[in-house]
Amino acid sequence: MISPPKKITTHKQSPDNFSIVRLATLLLWVAFLMKLSIFYTDMHFGVTIEWEKSTLELYAQLKTASPFKWRFLVPGIVHFLTTQFGFSYYICFYYIEVINWFILFVMSYYALTFLNLNNSFFFIAFLSTTVAIPLCYVLCVPVSFFSSVTNAIDIVKQFYSPYDLASAMFVMTAYVSLFKLSKEQSNKYISYYYFTFFLASINRETALLFTFTFFAVMKDHFTKKNLYIHLVAQLIIFLTIRSYIYLYFQGASSASQTLPQTPYEFQLLYNINQLTLDCYLKKILFSYTSGGILLVILFAYRKLSSYNKIFLYFYCLPVICIGLFLGVIAETRIFAELMPLFWICLIQILALPCPKKRPDNDSSSIR
Repeated sequence: MISPPKKITTHKQSPDNFSIVRLATLLLWVAFLMKLSIFYTDMHFGVTIEWEKSTLELYAQLKTASPFKWRFLVPGIVHFLTTQFGFSYYICFYYIEVINWFILFVMSYYALTFLNLNNSFFFIAFLSTTVAIPLCYVLCVPVSFFSSVTNAIDIVKQFYSPYDLASAMFVMTAYVSLFKLSKEQSNKYISYYYFTFFLASINRETALLFTFTFFAVMKDHFTKKNLYIHLVAQLIIFLTIRSYIYLYFQGASSASQTLPQTPYEFQLLYNINQLTLDCYLKKILFSYTSGGILLVILFAYRKLSSYNKIFLYFYCLPVICIGLFLGVIAETRIFAELMPLFWICLIQILALPCPKKRPDNDSSSIR
């Protein structure tokens, strides 16, 4: 007679031990991200220089030339901390940047989970830190200017601006909150998005583009009435914030007289002139493509999800056009806020195949 097989017993990890392991893993990850945030902050502060009209001291005193003064969030926080508590303005700018790096890494981790990479926590956690590579490239690599005096290309260090990294962090936070909101129209995710939009509007004018991106993402998830209510609410929030800032700094000196009635500089003709110089063009083309990332996206565009395409259409392209008209494109830092979006697109292109048709029931990944 055949005897029944012996019962195989497995030793399952107790809930208490499992919780301890998860907590220890989380603490190690937080410690690693803090150390990495300090490292990149040290590098950013160490390899950049301060422009005479926008030094950290002038930022803390709210006395920089416009339009730098109008990017109010970080300088406003530092001004409050230095005047009310007597903190060093340098220390305030330093630790605010550390926090920005940390939040950016966390948001990048969540963005990667939307791709359904089917990898371990440690791999995705490590991969999320690579967002700093293209970002550091545009923030820290010295820039090239063609000098009409020397008739040669001058290599100078990047100028430090406290709102550049904050803009990149807000873009990735909006990316995550909008994706969550598109999957679940709850008050929690609406609050996350509006909180991000509010702070981003104080930080930089390009936050207005979040509204158009919001419309493109949510048009199939909200009724027309609710969608228009959200659009009007965001426009009111943005215009109220920016109008108050403009009125507060009314009469502030401008960094340029090219547009004397505005705080902005018209740089399109200058940028076109620079691009006509062959020696300059060859060197800067690599900067335009963020070290080649943008070229990969263009060649493998069909592999991108519709969600990523919306951000490219409604956020990235307008920022590039604004930079061409109002910024000096040799200063690659003006496109820093686009780097997290280019990065997540590159990860998707490298990680996903290019199927002819995606399954309709796949609602967990970015589409």
